[in-house]
Amino acid sequence: MIITDYSKIAHNYDKNKDRNDISKDELIGSLYNFDNRDFRVLDLSCGTGNYLRKQINEYPKSVYEIEWIGIDKSNDMLRIAKGKNLDANLLIADVIDIPLKKNSVNYIKNMYAFHHYLEKEKAVKEMYRILKKNGIINLINSNHEYMRYSWVYKYFPSAYDLDNERKPKINEYYEIFEKNGFKIDLKIIVTVQKFMYKDIIEKVINRDISQLNIVTEEEYTKGIKKITVDMSKNESVISDLAIMEMNGYKKWIRGNCT
Repeated sequence: MIITDYSKIAHNYDKNKDRNDISKDELIGSLYNFDNRDFRVLDLSCGTGNYLRKQINEYPKSVYEIEWIGIDKSNDMLRIAKGKNLDANLLIADVIDIPLKKNSVNYIKNMYAFHHYLEKEKAVKEMYRILKKNGIINLINSNHEYMRYSWVYKYFPSAYDLDNERKPKINEYYEIFEKNGFKIDLKIIVTVQKFMYKDIIEKVINRDISQLNIVTEEEYTKGIKKITVDMSKNESVISDLAIMEMNGYKKWIRGNCT
């Protein structure tokens, strides 16, 4: 599996305006209202800390006693997160060896990162180990199986095969998480819309998307040329995006699972 080198991406990562398009995570409030004792939220593979910054603002210390934790393997990404002066404990660690105690975290957020893990089952076992009973992992990722018209795959076609190699299929998500103790609630939302070419070329040149860093330089250059040609003919392109959201429960909150 090809690995994305985030030391090459880190300096451009936050230039992508989509990185700050983060909503309040309502699951945190729901869990907190259920049991707020020693409440801990972990952003696993936290990157530059944008999710944590948003949630810390949404759940202020004056109202919520929440310990915020961010873990990432990339020193370059974490250095940027630390520069944001977040009220969070930021740690460099691998997902297969998380430096947290057993049954110590209420909620794990994992955004667009799971496909990067080389040892996915070990990572899932670690998630299960550190979660408290009634704890939840909320995993969000794009799903290539449901994306027939993606502009990324249109202009950089080998990215689909590479994604097929590194991204689990839906049945594989079920298998790996259920086998390791989780109960799964999974949904996929597919949106189809017009993407402006000027926005696409901006993303491609910024090259902060991991897919654009695993294609060959030759394909990357050819893709830019093709986009430039098409952009001269049209303002926009029809593209789709499939977002998978999976909640993995260590134990159903209503107590109807073991």
